[in-house]
Amino acid sequence: MLFNLSDSMACLLMDSVAILQAMTKLEVYFSGERGRAAALAKATGASAAFLRAIARGERPCPVKLAVKIETCTHELVKRQDLFEKDWQEYWPELIASNV
Repeated sequence: MLFNLSDSMACLLMDSVAILQAMTKLEVYFSGERGRAAALAKATGASAAFLRAIARGERPCPVKLAVKIETCTHELVKRQDLFEKDWQEYWPELIASNV
């Protein structure tokens, strides 16, 4: 059976998909459970405001902090997610495992 979506429902669905695609993995991680930004801030030593700015793409993530984020999120947010374009430059040892 095929579903027939109205034009407005189809637009809403496409908008929702676009929003989710635009969200960074760190934003998704924060939105998953209340208090995650504060908990990650405490675990990493960075402020929650700074972490949110990284998640929104307003501030670059320091290399050392990326490793802490990956560890503290149990790899739900990986270094590669925080450095999508150039992670290979910082962690060439991860190239083989990221194929």
